[in-house]
Amino acid sequence: MRVTFILPTLNNALEISNVLQSIRTQDYPSDKIEIVVSDGGSTDNTTQIALKYGCKVINNPKILAEYGISLGIKESSGDINIIVASDNELVGNDWITKMVRPFIESDVIGAFPETINSKSDSWISCYYNVFTDPFNHFIYGSSANTRTLYKEFNKIFESPEYIIYDFKAVGHPLLVLAQGFATSRDFNRPSEYEFDDIMPLVDLILKGKKLAFVPKTKIYHHTVKNLSHFIKKIRWASANGLNKKNYGFTIRTRYLTKWQKIKVYLWIPYSFSIIFPILRSIYGIIRDKEFIWRYHAPISFIGAGVVLYEFIRFKVFGINKIVKRQ
Repeated sequence: MRVTFILPTLNNALEISNVLQSIRTQDYPSDKIEIVVSDGGSTDNTTQIALKYGCKVINNPKILAEYGISLGIKESSGDINIIVASDNELVGNDWITKMVRPFIESDVIGAFPETINSKSDSWISCYYNVFTDPFNHFIYGSSANTRTLYKEFNKIFESPEYIIYDFKAVGHPLLVLAQGFATSRDFNRPSEYEFDDIMPLVDLILKGKKLAFVPKTKIYHHTVKNLSHFIKKIRWASANGLNKKNYGFTIRTRYLTKWQKIKVYLWIPYSFSIIFPILRSIYGIIRDKEFIWRYHAPISFIGAGVVLYEFIRFKVFGINKIVKRQ
C-alpha cells in the first residue's frame, strides 16, 4: 500500500528535520512513501529542508494547520494518508509496517498510534502527552488518552497488533486528526469542520466507521517547550473558541454526556480550589504509579486562570484580538 504523510508547516525549520528523518529511515519501500508538506508561508528555510528530504511542497493560503491538512489530502496519491506535525517523530523504523496492518486486515477507515514521551521532552510536554491539557483531561477523563480507552469503551476486535473499540459519538474519545493519525483514501473531511481536527473523527464515529488503535506503534510529540509556551497555547485555543463559530470545544458540546456538560462549569472552581487538584494528584500517583500527576494542581490552576482571563477580555471588555498561534 502506498502511504502519504501530510505535514502542515509554518516556520518550523528548527524541528522539521526530526520528523522527516524518522519517515525517510523507515524499512517500508521508499517508492511507496510520499510526503506532502502544506506550508503556510514560511519565511525561514522550512520549505528548503522539506525539498531536501524529497517532499512535495504546496502552498496553504489560509495558514492554519487544519486547512493545510485538507489541502494535503487533496494532493495525496496514497492509499493511506498519515497526518503528522513538525514536532512529531516516528518511533522505530517499522512504524509504517505496523500502522498499515489494520487497513490490510480489517475494514477500518482510520488508525492511530500511541503518543509517548521522549527523554528530551520538557516536564510540561510530558504532562500533555499523558493527560492532554488540564481542561480536556477534566472533561474527558480516561477518554482523553489512548492508553486508558479500555476503561471507557468495549472492544469489538483485538489482536496482538491492534484494537478496534466500539466508540460512540456522545461521550466520544478525544482523538485528533494529527499525531500520526492515519486514514484510508475513502476519508473525506467535511467542509464545515475544515478548521477543527476532532469533529471529523466524531463524524466518522457517527457514521459507524471503525477506527483502530495500534498500541505497538509509538510517536513522539514535542508539544510544549516551557510554561510560557503552555500559556500562549491555552490563550490561543481559548480565544479562538470564544471568538469563532465552528471552531474548537464549542462545536463539540452537543456530543458530551450530561455529566461532561456539568463538568464544563465545574472546571474553573475545581482548578482554583487547589485542594481538589492536589487530592486528585495524590490519588493518581497511588493508582497509576505515574509521577507526572504531581504537576496536575499547578497546571490546572494556571490553565484555569488563562481561560478566565480570555473570557473576561472577550466577553466583558470586547477585546477580540487573538494571540499568534503557538
